[in-house]
Amino acid sequence: LFPYTTLFRSPSQPLGLVFLRGLKGQALVVARLDAGFFLEWNNSVADEDGRIRTGDHIIAVEGRHGKAHELVTQLEKATNFQLSIVRPAAAA
Repeated sequence: LFPYTTLFRSPSQPLGLVFLRGLKGQALVVARLDAGFFLEWNNSVADEDGRIRTGDHIIAVEGRHGKAHELVTQLEKATNFQLSIVRPAAAA
């Protein structure tokens, strides 16, 4: 579990996150990153462990847990937000 990270985004800037289809459960699973805020964030972070990756599970936005579709809504509206991310262990 990654600690909360505070991120700041312009309201007109796209998120650039694509999630696995279905949006069921209590997490958003990152399928890929497209041009937008999170790709720029990744390019600005020196520590690779601090970057958003394919397969990451976003489990809370602004400290709020909820259903996947609720998390998407929070992400889309937010300009200042905190994310709580779970990164599955790499397959051996």
